[in-house]
Amino acid sequence: MRIAYLIIPAAIAAVSVPASAQSRNWQTIGERSIEYGIDRDKIELRGNARHRQVRICAVRRDFKLLDADVNFANGGEQDISESRTIRAGTCTRAVDLRGDRRDITNVKLFYSRFNRGRAPLIRIQAR
Repeated sequence: MRIAYLIIPAAIAAVSVPASAQSRNWQTIGERSIEYGIDRDKIELRGNARHRQVRICAVRRDFKLLDADVNFANGGEQDISESRTIRAGTCTRAVDLRGDRRDITNVKLFYSRFNRGRAPLIRIQAR
């Protein structure tokens, strides 16, 4: 029973930690400022680095991520179906990419920005 008292608070803290504190081994592989309203964007990625996980982060302002698809160099695609509000300074959960390490060519995003003002920056990170 004592173990549960130690594990549960640690698990709650890990979920609410800002992206900067969770940055262990994460690399920014692409980013884009987004405009007001609902939109779709495709963030093209350079190089042929292989990754096993991906996450999407909000910088400067909150935005609502409605859907995201990761596309690979071999023509494959993975829908990561993250429909939620991403608060500034936080990221989605780490999404495991199917297969072994994958070469990501682009990430397609469908999102909604809440209000006018300084544009949110969407950052794609992988490890």
